[in-house]
Amino acid sequence: MEIVNKKNIERYLDNDWILAELKNINAKGSKVYTSDQWLMEDKAKRFIYHRVYRDFSKVSKDFKLLDIGGGLSTFSHSFLSHLAYEIVDTCNHETNQNIGRAVNELEKMTLSRSDWNEFQHSGTYDCVVANDIFPNVDQRVEEFLAKFLPVTKEIRMSLTYYNIPRTYKVKRVDGDEIFYIRPWDGLRLSHALNAFIDRIKNPCLDRLLLNPESVFANGRQVCIVQMKGDL
Repeated sequence: MEIVNKKNIERYLDNDWILAELKNINAKGSKVYTSDQWLMEDKAKRFIYHRVYRDFSKVSKDFKLLDIGGGLSTFSHSFLSHLAYEIVDTCNHETNQNIGRAVNELEKMTLSRSDWNEFQHSGTYDCVVANDIFPNVDQRVEEFLAKFLPVTKEIRMSLTYYNIPRTYKVKRVDGDEIFYIRPWDGLRLSHALNAFIDRIKNPCLDRLLLNPESVFANGRQVCIVQMKGDL
């Protein structure tokens, strides 16, 4: 378990291999999707990607990776194309044209345009990844873990929380109501993770209660968690 901080990002930037690869993709004229653009623009996102995905470069072609909310990414496809790579994402950040293009061009990628809770997995996985989804975009952390821990060897997540006051004004997509939603703080996140503490690699839930200098403009905190699955 690791809290993302400025020092770790600065160490990563000594060899910013993700940005170098993204520049190569641009130079070749390959399609750049929204997820690629986010990586290009944000060094903290690149560090988190590095920590979550980097060692997948060493696994065999039989390695099965399920990426929840992984989005479309020419970079991810090129980096992970040697393994069995499956993505579950509603792809709300891309046009239908881009989605169709990606499905045709990124041949080794399997895409399911679905909410993960409705997704019917076809077997077991070596690893399930959820990067930058919980609990800021999706607060169903416990439900996610209950569904996927039984079908994988490992789960990796980057988890976003706020230890400063923050509120989102949101509107229901199936109605007219306006809601004011308070995102999770470190205390709420620690309570959710505590039920799975025996699965967490190097747990340090007490650190979620602290509020060190954020590496993000909106003041959010991010922790990276690895969990042992049932397999």
